[in-house]
Amino acid sequence: MGDTHHHYHFLVETLPRILDIVKHVPDVKFLTTQPVLRFAKETLRALGVSFEVVPEGITVTARSIITTDQSPYFWPSPGEIKMLQEELKIRGLINLEKKSDTHDLARIYIPRSRSRRSATNESDIESVLKDHGVDPISLQDFSFVDQLQIVNNNDEIIGLHGAGMTNLIFMARGSRVTEITSGEEFEECYRRLALVCGLEYRLLVIPSSVENQFGEANEILNLLT
Repeated sequence: MGDTHHHYHFLVETLPRILDIVKHVPDVKFLTTQPVLRFAKETLRALGVSFEVVPEGITVTARSIITTDQSPYFWPSPGEIKMLQEELKIRGLINLEKKSDTHDLARIYIPRSRSRRSATNESDIESVLKDHGVDPISLQDFSFVDQLQIVNNNDEIIGLHGAGMTNLIFMARGSRVTEITSGEEFEECYRRLALVCGLEYRLLVIPSSVENQFGEANEILNLLT
């Protein structure tokens, strides 16, 4: 079935191919020998995709087998992303139209405090951003549908480089993405994804050190405030 363990690879590389197959073969069932994590289960169920986890060593007899080519690693396909967005739009889950410029900007910060790739004292960032009207929201605490609505209702998402930034797919065109990185383990996949989605992209680079590989909170605050 593809990668169902990593948020970026599932949403960007696996899910569009699944939806494309469903479009051509509506009664298809997807099989995998790997456990399907919660976020992937919720996503597939919300989109009406039938799947089954088959224990390793079990033989399955199928009338026909459908496979797809492998997506280029970290290079999002504009056609596939557009297909995914349109499917979500048709289902009434997101609105892709740019919001009016007259309303107050709504912004959220996606923290990585539960990840090993987190800036030192990240809680300081959250505290200061709150004072500037930017709410920190841990998207993994919400269902797939709620994540869609949270991100789609905001004009800007700010976050450290990491899987949570993949949710920019759900933003309305013309919204803004601010990605923060120290350059360690950095891949430009979110910049590419933002451009494919018609979003404004801003990259903030902070210094790293031996002690703080992914940067310190005060360096981020100097750039954000």
